[in-house]
Amino acid sequence: MAVSDKISGYLRSLIGEESFSRYIDYIGTPLKTYIRINTLKTDFESLSQRLSRYYSIELKPHESVPGCWEVVSDPDRQTGKTLEHSLGHYYIQSLSSMIPPLVLNPQPGEKVLDLCAAPGSKSTQLAALMQNKGFLALNEIQADRVRILTYNAERMNLVNSGVIHQRAEWLANEFIEYFDKILVDAPCSGLGILSKKDEVNNWWNQNNVTKLAALQNQILISAIKMLKPGGEIVYSTCTMTYEENEELITRILEKYPVKLEEVELPLKSAPGISEFDGRVSSSEISMTKRLLPWEILSEGFYIARLRKTGSVPLPGKYVRPKPFPDFIKKNQYKKALDSLARHFGMPVDIFERYSFNLKGNKLYFSVNTDNQFVPSVFQRIGLKFATIDKKGDAVLHSLAAQHLDKYITASVIDLEDVAKAKVYLEGGTVQQTAVNNDDISGSERQVAVRYNGLMLGTAVMTRQGLKSQFPKAHRIQNFTVR
Repeated sequence: MAVSDKISGYLRSLIGEESFSRYIDYIGTPLKTYIRINTLKTDFESLSQRLSRYYSIELKPHESVPGCWEVVSDPDRQTGKTLEHSLGHYYIQSLSSMIPPLVLNPQPGEKVLDLCAAPGSKSTQLAALMQNKGFLALNEIQADRVRILTYNAERMNLVNSGVIHQRAEWLANEFIEYFDKILVDAPCSGLGILSKKDEVNNWWNQNNVTKLAALQNQILISAIKMLKPGGEIVYSTCTMTYEENEELITRILEKYPVKLEEVELPLKSAPGISEFDGRVSSSEISMTKRLLPWEILSEGFYIARLRKTGSVPLPGKYVRPKPFPDFIKKNQYKKALDSLARHFGMPVDIFERYSFNLKGNKLYFSVNTDNQFVPSVFQRIGLKFATIDKKGDAVLHSLAAQHLDKYITASVIDLEDVAKAKVYLEGGTVQQTAVNNDDISGSERQVAVRYNGLMLGTAVMTRQGLKSQFPKAHRIQNFTVR
């Protein structure tokens, strides 16, 4: 792949002719495919057996990055088209992209913010590290990217997260010294991902780098304001410029109560650059790390870990957005919840571990938390649970059925062939008249639907057959069911 003269000149001056030549050679090589298994829904043994049996996909665990598996064989190129991928059993993610969440290392019960969250690869990895516990705020400023972030949070069945669409500076007024840990995977100029984003050549120039560095500075300052004293920030980019990495961190260290902490990585890395073009970095900048594409055969990344050592001045006045309804009391819908539990053979106390919030007639659920926050900040909190009908009954959502799969023991249909599964997943009506081998033709009732050991979602048994309730946003046409 050709690299623009502006990029070539910059990289040669930054990393030298030999490293630049090695980078260009790497850009021309085929990219490896890696996946991260969603431990909230499955495990390596189960998933690897399914992928091998049904798709001839073979996986190999990475020798040093936990939770990362390389796709070593995929003869039919099915990795991104399997039913298991559609249902969120794994995420296709680059090797380098998995490193920042591992460095942040959030724990169950902590309050965590992913400040630049879309498309959701690192967000869903954070949730898995937290075991779907605690509270994870997912913020994305670009409106067109909020949709894909929400889609991936749903697909991976996150119940400890809330989605926000706000500027970082505004959030700093709302969440004052609130979070235990924050990931700032900042928007950047992308010089570390030239192998997969050729369009960087079209717009990269020094002026745009300067603008991005100013934006990154604002975002990182806002993150510091939202972090508790003693808390941690991991700052990362997928670019190689000095201005967006070492120079920015040096400026932050000079002005704000944070200090660098050593970053230990499971991949070969280089220390942060101490000087470039007459500009000198902090004496501690070697604690930050660069992942070099030609060394690890993956994307280039810069990673810094900061710990907050004191408080910052409180922000001024702000205006709240349109309110989001507060959490409801469980007894408000206790009858409907109890009825739902009995209908699907779930323990009667199953919903005691969740909190519920209502948006219109849509009920969402999330794990119980002691965290105090204002729901009005969020576009949505938790996972879609049910629709409340005119009678006040709860109609279980397919995503909730997936999350509650191991507890559902009644009112279940097991689809017996691929054709029916495809009709269901495309939102059609399946010709089916039995639930748990009991004939219920002619009656209308909601059921859970499984296929080949996988919980697909819910449906309604009607006179015409089994009417799919698989979510429209997840009805992907280009996937393979076997």
